[in-house]
Amino acid sequence: MGKQVKRKLLLLLGLFVLSGAAYSEEDTFAGGVFIQYESMENGVGRSIGAYAEAVDFNVIYMGVSLNYISSSDPIQFARRTEIAPIYLFVGVQGPWKITPYFEAGVDLVDSFWDELGRSDDEEETGADVDYFVAAGIKVAIDERYEAALYAKEYVFKFKENINAPLERVSPVAYGMRLTMRF
Repeated sequence: MGKQVKRKLLLLLGLFVLSGAAYSEEDTFAGGVFIQYESMENGVGRSIGAYAEAVDFNVIYMGVSLNYISSSDPIQFARRTEIAPIYLFVGVQGPWKITPYFEAGVDLVDSFWDELGRSDDEEETGADVDYFVAAGIKVAIDERYEAALYAKEYVFKFKENINAPLERVSPVAYGMRLTMRF
């Protein structure tokens, strides 16, 4: 990914965070930013992200995260072992101070690339889009901070070349997240 693309994506993430902060002052939406670290079977993952939730109905939230995933096994086209996906995710959580949660996300760049590069004779739309599912437990430290422990499964789909069959790699990760709410 080029430096220009990374800068634009970080700018979009920053605007998302700022817009969430502006809405939270009106008591319509709340949100937060987070960092997370995870250990996978053959690698590691790190990410930063932002999310928003409705104040009156804070059991559902959605957000975006910028990730870095490194693996000793190939996880993308051209036998790449490092990727930087951008996930759009949605989550469901309980309203308690210690609560279970579930998240699912799809790689935005993969989704757009799949839609733009697909011809009519290829397999169905989304057949090679990466995604993840995660479940864990969140603990509110105070009104502003929360910590989470989770398990996550990534699904990376790719073709080694145009004639190769679709490959699927599904590493499992265990991680922790620290969130600052605003």
